[in-house]
Amino acid sequence: MSDLKTNSSTDPIRPWFETLESVGEFVGIRFGRVSPSSDEPEWMYLSHMDYDGIGGFAHLLRERGATLEDLPKITHPAKLSWWPFICFLPTMLAPRRYLKWRKLKQGDKHEDPSLPPPAVAFQVFDEAKTAMIRRASRVAGVTVNSFLMKYLDRAIRPSLSDPACATPWMVPVNLRGKVTQPCDTGNHSSYVGIQIYASEGAKEIQNRIYTALRKGQHLAAWKGFAATQNTSTETKKRLIKAARATSQ
Repeated sequence: MSDLKTNSSTDPIRPWFETLESVGEFVGIRFGRVSPSSDEPEWMYLSHMDYDGIGGFAHLLRERGATLEDLPKITHPAKLSWWPFICFLPTMLAPRRYLKWRKLKQGDKHEDPSLPPPAVAFQVFDEAKTAMIRRASRVAGVTVNSFLMKYLDRAIRPSLSDPACATPWMVPVNLRGKVTQPCDTGNHSSYVGIQIYASEGAKEIQNRIYTALRKGQHLAAWKGFAATQNTSTETKKRLIKAARATSQ
């Protein structure tokens, strides 16, 4: 399988990440590997301009000698067309509600937003804990992603001005099998936007994700980026600064 970097003329997502980086956003994807002989991860960074999460992970595995043929494809049956984009336009054009964060304590602020923070919170689950998480997800009737989403949402709430508010999330959606890029590790990633309430469990969160998928939000987002990929960098910057580059 090809593992070559794409360019802006063939990839509708790359121009947006290029613009994000130009306005000071860090667009790297952080991967961590913990060897059996160490407790500290080896951090690796790949740019979102060249890879999505699945593609970046596959690239790193291939570099280390793994043989990976076809990468995972989306199984949701919704068809890629312009109709979801047209239906979703009113939401994209609606006013945005900004999430309000608690004021940072002195010394909390990271100096250079274009660079990754010097440290992140992370957790390595051993085989026993991983099995426990998978078992808990099966009992709850949800995917592991939905299960972890609930606790990720819970983890950030103490940092919000109103910990009980509805929180907006972008949930990545792999579009391999619906769209084709010049290389299989390139950006095939779209998203659905959901809101999570503090009282909701993993089942409710999963229902929100699948409702968004049924409505084709992930397809609408992809078509939106494709439709605007050739707009000028200045136009993209204005849309980003006005919070119009995503649905929420």
